[in-house]
Amino acid sequence: QVIDRFKAMQELATLFFQMESFIAQFYISLVNWATRCKKILDVRITMDPKFIAKFLVATDERVNIYLDSCMKAESPREVSHRYLNHRSICDDIEVNSFFYSLPSSVKLVSATPPGAGTKRKADDSLQQLDRVKNHNMVEAWKLRPGENYDDVFQDKVSSGPLLSMGCYGCHKFHNKGFCYSDCRNAKSHCTLKGDDFNQFDKRIKVLRDE
Repeated sequence: QVIDRFKAMQELATLFFQMESFIAQFYISLVNWATRCKKILDVRITMDPKFIAKFLVATDERVNIYLDSCMKAESPREVSHRYLNHRSICDDIEVNSFFYSLPSSVKLVSATPPGAGTKRKADDSLQQLDRVKNHNMVEAWKLRPGENYDDVFQDKVSSGPLLSMGCYGCHKFHNKGFCYSDCRNAKSHCTLKGDDFNQFDKRIKVLRDE
């Protein structure tokens, strides 16, 4: 199922972007890796019923981020191809450290017939469990007295810099101190360091007109 999906995406990418494009080569690499490491994939699928969905959505998200950066770039030099590096995902799968939180919009079909087993009142409890709190906030990034998050940071994430983990910095997590695990920029829910820290710090100052 995973290999067939990647082959289909490879054909579409070749049709729209040509074989030599970064996107087509990304899917070609994924097809080759998945074919070579089929036993590893079978083990991961056995361990996590949601693994296939997580793997496919994670790769789709990287392509979407890449295309979004292409649309915003004023020249090809401004486009970074690092998030189309299949090894960063595949290596994590091979050593069993792959982690991805499925967005709430992704609906998984349950193999259990309706009415079978114990029903869980999941809506409220799962939302509470999915809340991610920032326990190591940068003091200078915290909302200031009288500062309105909606006016300064709301809907500004996708116009900021792409960080090394292949996503944008989440303002809700770093400025308000919490977010949710289905955030499309959940990989930035961590302590930013080095160039990531500098880029995000500079972005916050720009938004604050400093």
